[in-house]
Amino acid sequence: ESTFLIAIHLLKNIREKRIPVVLGGVFATFATERVLDFPEIDIICSGEGESALLELCEKMRDGEDFHQVSGLWINGRNGDVIRNPIGPPVDINSNPTDFDIGLFEDRRLYRPMAGKLYRMLSVETERGCPFRCTYCNSPSQEDMYRKITGDSFFRKKSFEKVRDEIINYRDVWKAEYIFFWADTFLAMSKGELDQFCEMYADIKLPFFIQTRPETISREAFVKLKNVGLHRVALGAEQGNEEYRRKVLGKTCTNKQYIESAQILHDLDISFSSFNMIGLPYENINTINDTIKLNELINPDLCFVSVFRPYPETDLFKLCKKEGWITNKKTISFSEGISILNQPTLSEKLLKEKLNEFKQKFNCPDYILDT
Repeated sequence: ESTFLIAIHLLKNIREKRIPVVLGGVFATFATERVLDFPEIDIICSGEGESALLELCEKMRDGEDFHQVSGLWINGRNGDVIRNPIGPPVDINSNPTDFDIGLFEDRRLYRPMAGKLYRMLSVETERGCPFRCTYCNSPSQEDMYRKITGDSFFRKKSFEKVRDEIINYRDVWKAEYIFFWADTFLAMSKGELDQFCEMYADIKLPFFIQTRPETISREAFVKLKNVGLHRVALGAEQGNEEYRRKVLGKTCTNKQYIESAQILHDLDISFSSFNMIGLPYENINTINDTIKLNELINPDLCFVSVFRPYPETDLFKLCKKEGWITNKKTISFSEGISILNQPTLSEKLLKEKLNEFKQKFNCPDYILDT
């Protein structure tokens, strides 16, 4: 969502080329009616795209009608819209592992991590998330797929497939670093963790994970570090325990955050903390609690963003119910600006606390508008 208007600006400038434009992803899935307001978008892919996009391309290639492809919404030129329901969840273990990364410019493969530039490639270990945070779209995806298909959106990829993909990246495309793409990497059992460590033991590449404090233990992270764990991202989000539980749906205690951070410090594993301010019902005290929690966990890198209620999340529905979303066109990427008009937090105070957060923790600027 935060880059959608940039994409529209670019598309306006190539419209005369008459290239069919397909928009996919969670924004397209949960804000389909909003996206249809933009004539630059011809087709919307609701839900997962592997099967839908492949079928669409094959039908276009063969000159066949593609208007009934599952998951595609076709934006007609006369204002009519064909809305096809999503298909069943993709079997992620049937996806290929020998991706042709040469399709991309070589410079696209380089990303910074902890002050160094690596030739880095992302690997998916799971899709979806078993947790139900109210600000996240994963619960909405789970609910949608359950309702329409009867199947769960949350799936795990076999470690054999994960290994095949990594070996391709390392040996063919010369990857120097692996970025594991999973909402909660350690949403796994002790046995699964041991299987992962056994699989990764001879890969010999540093890697990054995202996880939650309650999944962190000294035993697990000793094993992970021994096979190459380099950096961890933790979602602190908000520093007031009661608020976090009641509004965000996160049951982690501050004690768990602090103890988890201490384990990472003790093992000399760098970690980042992700935080939001300007959340529903927030005030200066709850924002100060978030600042205090970050002082206590002392992350190597601290990110802060102004909360945005993403479509169809629980907090989006809450904000609409409260009447705080005053701008119909909620798509925006203005730095540090909240689209909410809530009584407990003025725009002036929000900007002051945002600047305080940035200065205190030397937060990078580029993440501020997520």
